Amino acid sequence: MSDTATARESEEWINKGKSLRESGNYVAAIECYDKALRLSSNSEAIFLAACNNKGYALYCAGKYSEAIECYDKALAVNTNFSHLWINKGAALQTLERYEEAINCYDKALDITPNNFLAWNNKSECFHRLGKYDKAVEYYDKSLEIEPNNVKTLTHKCMALDELQKYKEAAQCYDKLISLDPENAEAWNAKGADLAELGMYDEALTCNDKAIKINPNLAWAWYNRGGLFSRLGRLHEALECFDRTLLIDPNNVMAWGKKAMFLIELKKYSEAILCYDKILEKNPEEVGILISKGSALSNLEKYDESMKCYNRALELNPNFAFAWNNKAVLLDQLGRHDEAVQSYNKALELAPNIALARAENLHKQGKYKEAIEWYDKFLNIRPNDITGLLNKGLALVNVQEFKEAIELYNKSLEIAPNCAEAWYYKGLALDKLGKYEDSKECFDKAKQI
Repeated sequence: MSDTATARESEEWINKGKSLRESGNYVAAIECYDKALRLSSNSEAIFLAACNNKGYALYCAGKYSEAIECYDKALAVNTNFSHLWINKGAALQTLERYEEAINCYDKALDITPNNFLAWNNKSECFHRLGKYDKAVEYYDKSLEIEPNNVKTLTHKCMALDELQKYKEAAQCYDKLISLDPENAEAWNAKGADLAELGMYDEALTCNDKAIKINPNLAWAWYNRGGLFSRLGRLHEALECFDRTLLIDPNNVMAWGKKAMFLIELKKYSEAILCYDKILEKNPEEVGILISKGSALSNLEKYDESMKCYNRALELNPNFAFAWNNKAVLLDQLGRHDEAVQSYNKALELAPNIALARAENLHKQGKYKEAIEWYDKFLNIRPNDITGLLNKGLALVNVQEFKEAIELYNKSLEIAPNCAEAWYYKGLALDKLGKYEDSKECFDKAKQI
């Protein structure tokens, strides 16, 4: 057979393979490409085309590693074929080998600098790696080539959201909406960005638009619930989360939000039902077990509450809040020695628990109890300015002015320019009638 006839037959097998691949018959397509490859010994172009097409058929069949091997065979012959680099990159990307994929896309861009697919795929790799700044940079490169590409614009918006650049993201969604005005997801996402910027009326307008376009968009109802919660409209927020769950009963985040608001409304039994829904999906969700335990405790179902805390600690023995909540429950049950052990374990893992408990007691006007908890915190972190100052304030409230001044002096040894320490010391001195000393402290605080 002449070279011309061989080339013609090879091309026929390649074309037949393409037709079979497009119809989803990948096995038969691959067989066609193999026949073309057996006839390609005298033509580099046919060899490259057959390898590239076979690789793509293998990719479509989910055989990504074999596809990469096929592309490598072709690249061993000719490294200046940009489609081979892009296709190899796509296979690596699907295997989550993002750094290697990026290298392939860079090779393609060296050959064809304005290749949209190479720029876009490179952007998506950086996105997947969590390098959102780089992703946005390369999405912009892609959009210079195809400024109206809806998918790329969407991904750019998402990367900006990850960077918490909500103003830029909202502007990006504006561009997306101008291209696709009936894009409910874009209206919803823009509304969420505006909410983050505190523009609640504008956010609600966007949310209304999203729901009008698609009343069954669960995340639009979810975000609407979030908006109402920010506005203090808890009952309306709950209605929105219920609507979310009507559309998507498996939306764990909506169950969590609903539970949170039910707890605020002291509807503990209903909140527990929400926690159970989450635990059906994620039975080892430690935070939910602790929240459920707290709700059960509020209903005085102490045995069930203890089971939740113990289960949480089985799953994560180093979860300080589980030890803390267990300690509170043990205290309520009169099991004080066990409570102390649990508190100590919690403090060992997270000393700030003691500070938070002290501050909570302080706000309730329980100053002596607060002082005990400030002491527990300061035993672990003796030079913590916040702890020293707050304990000093609690001491002032029980008229222990001299002890308070000692704490303020210690704070000033650690941080001589702490205006709060000078000011609080001045207040304590004033209570002792040491007005000149007090004035000096106030002046010092003002200077700072």
